[in-house]
Amino acid sequence: MLEADTPLIDAVRNGRVGVVVAMLADGAYDVNVPAKDGSGWTPLHVAVEKRHLSIVTKLLEANADANQRSIHGATPLCVACHLGHTEIVTKLLAANANVNQALMGATPLYIACQMGHAAVVTTLLAANANVTYARNEGGTPLYI
Repeated sequence: MLEADTPLIDAVRNGRVGVVVAMLADGAYDVNVPAKDGSGWTPLHVAVEKRHLSIVTKLLEANADANQRSIHGATPLCVACHLGHTEIVTKLLAANANVNQALMGATPLYIACQMGHAAVVTTLLAANANVTYARNEGGTPLYI
């Protein structure tokens, strides 16, 4: 049986912006502590997955690590690119998310291309994403 998650992750998951803001203002919660489920997902990963733009903004303002990887290597930017959330991609890039940090050989650009998210692709290209970075088997964003 998994133990209950951190109060901050629970508040993020449920979209409780006011509660998240209060917890961050209190300073008692580390924004980079991963979930207790073993996934390695931080509050920022969860906010991105749930598409809570205002919470993503608050977490980044509280110095959430935009490049922290889950146990499988996913960064918040990889998650946002998979979901096609251009506004969140833009916020993460503004917070210095690494535009070329790969997940199992797939860069955020590769992921966005694979999912068909044209607006995200455009945003990543504007941030100088590497179009020639190849996955382990040789596929590039241009190929996909």
